[in-house]
Amino acid sequence: MLKKFSVAIVVLIGLLYLIYYLISTSLEPQYSGTAVLWGLESKSTVYFDKYGVPHIYAESELDAYRTLGYVHAQDRLWQMELVRRIAPGRLSEIFGKDLLSADMFFKTLGVNLYSEQQVARLKSEGDPNVLNAAQAYLDGINAYMHHGPTPIEFIILGIEKRDFELVDIYNVLGYMSISFAQAHKTEPVLTQIYQKYGVRYLDDLDIDGREGTQLMMNHQLSVRCFRFRDRFRQLWINCLLQPLLAAIVGYWAPPKPNQEGQFLPMILT
Repeated sequence: MLKKFSVAIVVLIGLLYLIYYLISTSLEPQYSGTAVLWGLESKSTVYFDKYGVPHIYAESELDAYRTLGYVHAQDRLWQMELVRRIAPGRLSEIFGKDLLSADMFFKTLGVNLYSEQQVARLKSEGDPNVLNAAQAYLDGINAYMHHGPTPIEFIILGIEKRDFELVDIYNVLGYMSISFAQAHKTEPVLTQIYQKYGVRYLDDLDIDGREGTQLMMNHQLSVRCFRFRDRFRQLWINCLLQPLLAAIVGYWAPPKPNQEGQFLPMILT
């Protein structure tokens, strides 16, 4: 019985890894080679450092913004789709009645209405340089939407891809302003918990309150997987669950250096 159970666990892990591999390789962002981006005035080059951060070199500001939109979309299109739906109250369209209260809250705030007013004002009275830069960024996003791989979340949920517009930028900024403002309520409470009861109480809330910051490289397996002093839960998350979710949710796979340890550029033409 125990032998059969062990075999089943091994098979399950193998299947999970196969799913992860197939998804990650088919939807993996492009970090080297050449890609075509319509609308560029001249060639742009993108270098991704070891943290996956893109460094864009372009001949003009507008080309830089177009390129930024493209590489932003290839890494985070699903996240961008979710975030732009929050302020206008459109999450329940894909997730159902459980998010109706959240949609009603944001619709009541009127963020989307204010965003539409600001877009109209920008087009009629705003700085044309700002408008052109924003539109170039949006053109880059939409170019990837039309010509790049479709994130698996769109397929599973049956979501039709819709071009990003200026109002989406304002809506995202509006939501982020509200989200950041919440820290004025939560941070003082968490600080008092930390000072009075210690960091272990924050652990129960899944908050790392220890001093110091550690850069997160990416979702790839690390030596943490083999440090037995880590709790089993973290072993499971870091070594099995996180890589699988990373592929499904659409986190970027890190660029790979060549034999000389250099990161090859992606050239947009």
